[in-house]
Amino acid sequence: MASTNEIRYFFPRDSAESERLNSQHEAWMSDIGYALHPSIQTHESMRVADIGTGTGIWLYEVAQHLSATSQLDGFDISPSQFPDPKDTPSNMTFRVQDLLQPFADELLGKYDVIHIRFMCFALSRNEWEQAVKNLVALLKPGGYLQWGDAAIGTLRAATTDPTQSTRYMEKSIEVISQLAVATNKDFSCVERLPLTFKEQGLANCVQTHVESDATLTTKSHFNVAMLLGIESILTTIVKFGGNDVIKNNRNVREMMSHIDDELSRGAFFWYKVTVTIGRRPL
Repeated sequence: MASTNEIRYFFPRDSAESERLNSQHEAWMSDIGYALHPSIQTHESMRVADIGTGTGIWLYEVAQHLSATSQLDGFDISPSQFPDPKDTPSNMTFRVQDLLQPFADELLGKYDVIHIRFMCFALSRNEWEQAVKNLVALLKPGGYLQWGDAAIGTLRAATTDPTQSTRYMEKSIEVISQLAVATNKDFSCVERLPLTFKEQGLANCVQTHVESDATLTTKSHFNVAMLLGIESILTTIVKFGGNDVIKNNRNVREMMSHIDDELSRGAFFWYKVTVTIGRRPL
């Protein structure tokens, strides 16, 4: 298998992944209920940044609720999934930027809102503090940092029927956990974000969460999101040489077929999705 440094990001960057990200966003809107946290007051000519923007779908969502005089900037370490420039509104930009590197001086202290989402598979355990530090530096006094993420440390295979098998769901979670250890990921960092926010100078730091079985609709959406995410991760493992369990694409298809069967029989993935917000003092 490839070195762990080569597998910093667990997901591919192709059209199928873009579709997964867009589908994930639609589920987010249905289950979480908002793109911008309701405690964040909007006003004319806001400046908003989306970090790890991917396809930019969050920016397009937020743009519907902000004035045309607002400036919306998307940043990502790769431009592979950026939207076509001809489809981009005049008040929206997309730029290549590594979250862990300092942002350009002209951007520091300029933003009313910084949004970031689903970094649990992208950041190593020792990178979260630096990431938050770099984001806080972008905020105006009184600006907000909003971080949405999956608390994958809470992930487990669940069922209301004790006779129902969850063998393959559990195996997939084990594979992800092993890869996380090998790549120095720490999923508990998500639930520690309020403390990390405070340590980097933010105030009014609050974390809320939604559990995957909150409603039947939520359970279905969270299952689909996790199923697609697992398939992307397993495919990436194959791309980098495979491991003892997943050696080739046939193994991926077999694993996904078994998981789909377990889900169809009533099993489900239980986990929490969190939103953490904090405000830079005035």
